[in-house]
Amino acid sequence: MDYTRFLSKLVLPLVCLLLVFAWGCRNKPSMSPEGAIAEERIPPAEKLISAPTSRLADVPVPLGAYFKADSSSSYQTGDQRTVNYLYGIWAKPALLRTFYQDNMPIHAWQLIHTVSNPRAEALSFRKAGESCVITIGPRNWLLQTLIRIEIQPVDVFRSTTMQGKN
Repeated sequence: MDYTRFLSKLVLPLVCLLLVFAWGCRNKPSMSPEGAIAEERIPPAEKLISAPTSRLADVPVPLGAYFKADSSSSYQTGDQRTVNYLYGIWAKPALLRTFYQDNMPIHAWQLIHTVSNPRAEALSFRKAGESCVITIGPRNWLLQTLIRIEIQPVDVFRSTTMQGKN
């Protein structure tokens, strides 16, 4: 009887200890000295592909990305749009960065610059009067990498003023 009680009190702490050990040993993204997500060589077999349909015709979304409707919004007036979409996907941030660097130019978006920190990376694109910032990361509680797509007119003040003069 005392032996069973002893074992039952020992099992829970051991399970907790194993979980803590497993969590600490999981693979973490490697960081460069500047704190950015390190460049990784990605074999062609690991590259992401575009979903056959997307909410935005000119911004691809990787196959397997889940749209987060409760955290997304969009607004359009005439040919000007403001978009703030959030997606979650179980994919490495480096794969997502490569996906957008490869696929956005196909839709006439030009990469302007990137900004990185240890938790996220933002890719800034521009085309025909619009800017698109794609933020990759951080991970949510489901361990999905978050993708935020934000599109805005490049110069809202100038474009509305010029429309009034026409």
